Amino acid sequence: MSNYFEDKDFNPKDIKTFVFSVVEFDNCTFNNLELSNSDLSGAKFIDCQFIDCNISNSKLYKTSFRNTTFRTCKLMGLLFDTINPMLFKVHFVKSNLSNSSFFDTDLSKSTFQECDLTSVDFSSSNLTKIDFDNCNLVDAVFENTVLKETNFYSAQNLSIDLEKNLVDNAIFNQNKLRGLLSKYRITIKP
Repeated sequence: MSNYFEDKDFNPKDIKTFVFSVVEFDNCTFNNLELSNSDLSGAKFIDCQFIDCNISNSKLYKTSFRNTTFRTCKLMGLLFDTINPMLFKVHFVKSNLSNSSFFDTDLSKSTFQECDLTSVDFSSSNLTKIDFDNCNLVDAVFENTVLKETNFYSAQNLSIDLEKNLVDNAIFNQNKLRGLLSKYRITIKP
């Protein structure tokens, strides 16, 4: 089996017995794949797209994602803090990343659009200039996180302790400030 694929579309029938480790994919598209609990360790994805895929609970040790897009994917329970950080750049669109971890990960070149980020760990991450466009952040963890120019304007269910993070020029919606004040146990009335 080849260790390099370029400009190829992968569908469920193509992946039945596929071994991802030490394989490089360049400008490939993965459609409707069930890859949950797979071992993607060491694989390289460059300019790739995952569409309607389930990669939940898979191993990502030293996996490379360079300008990779995940659209309407299930990515629950993934440890992005174990990936290869070199040139890491991902785009998440309408995907579920619940219970995943980005601990100590540089996400400054990445995007999140209409994603479910329930209980995602962003501790010690760099989220500089990230836009959480219509993302659900219920129980997401932000601690020692760099939030410079981070846009939370349209984010839902946001709760951040501003004193435990590096916040500079971040954008918040004035109607959703309750999550920034929750630790003070105060009542906010309209």
